[in-house]
Amino acid sequence: MTPKVLRLGEFEVQALRDGWLSVEAEAMFGAAPRPAWAKGFVSGKKGRLAVSLNVFLIKSPGAMILVDTGAGESLDDRLQRSYGFRKDPGLPEALRRAGLDGRDIDLVINTHLHFDHCGGNVRSGEGGVLEPAFSRAEYVVQRGERQTALDPPRRERPNYRASSIVPVEARGRLRLVEGDASVAPGVDVVFAPGHTRHHQCVRVESRGRSLIILGDLVPTSVHVPLSRATGYDLCPAGLKAVKARLLNPGPDGSRLFAFGHDPVHPFGRILWRGGRPVFRPLAD
Repeated sequence: MTPKVLRLGEFEVQALRDGWLSVEAEAMFGAAPRPAWAKGFVSGKKGRLAVSLNVFLIKSPGAMILVDTGAGESLDDRLQRSYGFRKDPGLPEALRRAGLDGRDIDLVINTHLHFDHCGGNVRSGEGGVLEPAFSRAEYVVQRGERQTALDPPRRERPNYRASSIVPVEARGRLRLVEGDASVAPGVDVVFAPGHTRHHQCVRVESRGRSLIILGDLVPTSVHVPLSRATGYDLCPAGLKAVKARLLNPGPDGSRLFAFGHDPVHPFGRILWRGGRPVFRPLAD
């Protein structure tokens, strides 16, 4: 199994797990051959699989940063029926095991605002009123993604929850960016539409080492081939070109990658062979 903690120059990046979602195998992997995913994903009933909700903790000399926040405290009945969310162990507990709590986080970056990537942005405060779960943190979101979350097109409505961002903005903790942007020393967001129109990835660089946290642009190591997409991708037309650009292994081939839903390989390498990207576990 891939290690869950990386040393990246002066940084440490740790993969935490909020929980699991149950998804349809066909929707998640499409035409990918069964042997490509059958061993790594826990099978459920009626052709469904369990995928991990990975959250990435970046420990830099100057800040504690979270990339995505999982599904949060609870899902409504419809989403629970559709996805069978199981908290394991939940982001607050995962942070506690890492020796931290919500007050230690300085920056939260949401790759996008689907419920399983931003639900943990907020928590129930006094009287059940939602408030930012990370009281000191600034939250970074693409401006267009925020607009979609507040008023999603009909087809996209089921996966968005404005309640995961409105309390953050009301407290003045929301930072909107447009396109690529530096958000902290050594940490940039990279505009990467495909899964949503305004999806972003996160690039971490320190002392010549580099990691790209891919969010749902490439949700698992199985999705590294350029032609592989999911049935959940809302803007697939340009996805292949964006993947080709972002899966660049760097000039010396040492860049690492992180996957938001892979239960076995939260981190890995991507090599190019015959003009095609190929996943390699870190152990290789």
